[in-house]
Amino acid sequence: MSGTYGSSGAYGSMGAPAHPSASPSMNYGSYAGVPSNGLRAPPPASGSQRAFMQRSVLDRPFSEHSILRSGGSSGKLGTLQSHVSVLEFVTLPAALLALVLGSFLQAGTYGGSVSVQIVPVLLVSASVWFTRHHYVRSNNPEVVLGVLCFVAILISTAVGEYAMLTSLQEYRRLSHGASYFNVLPDEAAGGKVDATTLVFANGTRVDTSRTFGFTDVLDPAAPVYCVAPVSSGNLYDKRVQYWAAGLNCCETRSNFNCFRPGSINELGATVFPRDAKFEVGFMKAVKGAQGAYGLTSGDEYLLLTWTKDPVTYGNNLWSGTAMLFGILAVVYLTISAMVGFAVAPLVGGSSKM
Repeated sequence: MSGTYGSSGAYGSMGAPAHPSASPSMNYGSYAGVPSNGLRAPPPASGSQRAFMQRSVLDRPFSEHSILRSGGSSGKLGTLQSHVSVLEFVTLPAALLALVLGSFLQAGTYGGSVSVQIVPVLLVSASVWFTRHHYVRSNNPEVVLGVLCFVAILISTAVGEYAMLTSLQEYRRLSHGASYFNVLPDEAAGGKVDATTLVFANGTRVDTSRTFGFTDVLDPAAPVYCVAPVSSGNLYDKRVQYWAAGLNCCETRSNFNCFRPGSINELGATVFPRDAKFEVGFMKAVKGAQGAYGLTSGDEYLLLTWTKDPVTYGNNLWSGTAMLFGILAVVYLTISAMVGFAVAPLVGGSSKM
């Protein structure tokens, strides 16, 4: 049986359709468009059909990655949801905050500045990875937990750095130096180069009548370097071993006020770091005082900050920092609890403790 495939879709005179499911009246195009398996190719989508499909895609909701999607969508997506308890929302960020603060306190007490650099970096990296890992899987409770942990690490690192610069470094320096008691103001300072705290003998005072302040007059922003000799009160003592010193706490030759609170009439002092006396400003202030008042001072003189009780002062630096860290931990724990109870229902976390 032979026939030609025509525009009507039938074979020759027999009139049989090209496919059992096809109707003789249907037009299937040319022979080249018929697949080798004998099945007809689907007709191309018309312009109106393509527009409908594009609108369908654009109209789909794109809330699968919404941070605040309330938990538990039905179907297969719902099985991907995990549940974080309020206890985890509360305790994990606070625990990370305490860990970072503890590393700073340990470094300020025993040394080991590397730990205060490594611990925050590792924890930040872990929290970022944790947050992104669960975000792409639409695990929104874990995403919020990761954000809370990230914020806790940043806050504790900032507070720890502040405490290190203002208190902990000074505490460590004072606690690792020598303390001398009943020191006479005319004792050679060269024998106490390892000192960080001194307590002078009775009758010792800062001779504010021989104050000298030096500043760079060509630099309006330059500080005033102030010095005044420590003496026994004898005006005939011309050799100075110890100088009370400070910044911006005196005038050119008067009003020396470089004392810690409540220490004007006390006998204690903390020693400046060794390199401080080699600052140009302090060196010129000492030389200026020598020239103005006819004083002499050896190369081994010490610069001091007059303090009521230098040992207690050093201990208070540590205890004050520890108290600050403890208050911050309690405050952040409270905030985490409030956020945990408020956010857990919104993101599908469990409200159970």
